Amino acid sequence: MIEQLRVRLPNQPGALARMVSALAEAKVDMKALDVSDRAGDFGEACLIVSNQAAAIAALESTDHDFSVEATLCVEVDDRVGGLAPVLKTLEAEGINVKQLYAFVSRVQGKSVAVLQTSEPEKTLELFKRKGFYLLSQRSIDQASRGPDGNDPVVDHLGVDFIW
Repeated sequence: MIEQLRVRLPNQPGALARMVSALAEAKVDMKALDVSDRAGDFGEACLIVSNQAAAIAALESTDHDFSVEATLCVEVDDRVGGLAPVLKTLEAEGINVKQLYAFVSRVQGKSVAVLQTSEPEKTLELFKRKGFYLLSQRSIDQASRGPDGNDPVVDHLGVDFIW
């Protein structure tokens, strides 16, 4: 599993920019980002970062309200319907998707879906059993240091991947 940061942001102009600037000043590379309006005074940003300790320190120093949550990152084919096998597998087991966002990859023909489900441990075992390729926190941490030649996920998450 991979840990994402869920940051609660005031629903006002500049709130997201201030968070992104704080992370940039801490030299934290965002590998994936999902921003949502939660109707009302607040929204949230969910992100996977290159250096979680530095991101946490930056968010704490700027008084951002955040939590750290376990997620799964699964490789999917980057084509029409590429996500369907993952979702059908969950449906067949009666597992509900609570959150999902995706991003393109440097690996030719592949994307990555980040998801939280109603039963994370069951989902993890199910994906392993069905042969889905899962990214690890170790792989994301290594991606920020550069390819080591041993882990293909580094190709998914290059140093200059999204921001």
